[in-house]
Amino acid sequence: MAQIIDVTTAKEFLRITHNAQDNVLSILVAAASEWLEHETGMLFCGSSHQTVTEDADGGGHNLWMGHAPIRSVVSITDQNTSTAETVADCRVAANRISRVDDDRWPSGSMRYRVIYTTGYKTSEIPADLKLLALQVVSRAFTQRGGLGSTSAAGYTENFEALLTSAEMVRLRQYRQGGMLG
Repeated sequence: MAQIIDVTTAKEFLRITHNAQDNVLSILVAAASEWLEHETGMLFCGSSHQTVTEDADGGGHNLWMGHAPIRSVVSITDQNTSTAETVADCRVAANRISRVDDDRWPSGSMRYRVIYTTGYKTSEIPADLKLLALQVVSRAFTQRGGLGSTSAAGYTENFEALLTSAEMVRLRQYRQGGMLG
């Protein structure tokens, strides 16, 4: 996982000109990036998109993948019949793959093995997500110690409590896949 923003950008946003808080900011930036990746299902990849292999259930109009945005589909294999689907006969939107003819995928739990490229390079991360990360880091920095829960990184992860209602609406749009692509 790459970070959505860097410590230098966070320091500029917070108007910090010294290095005394760099360790705290580094933890907050990493935790905010991890949290946003989890909350949105998006993959923040750094300098290149990532190739992912996942198994998906059949039976509906879409194969739902765990990461977004899907950049390209490398292959789809029906694991029940060991046949490869024709990738050109599929279309991609956000984190789902559908058939061009709108047919349903044959039913089966974890029936399809999908290899796809996904994620945002650091240079492709939407500006509003970067701003959301900056706002969360800023509020967590100024309110540090008062949020109560601790992440694996050893700092607060109760970032949702720091969001305004407008920011929550924006985050929900990404969660629903409407802003991905």
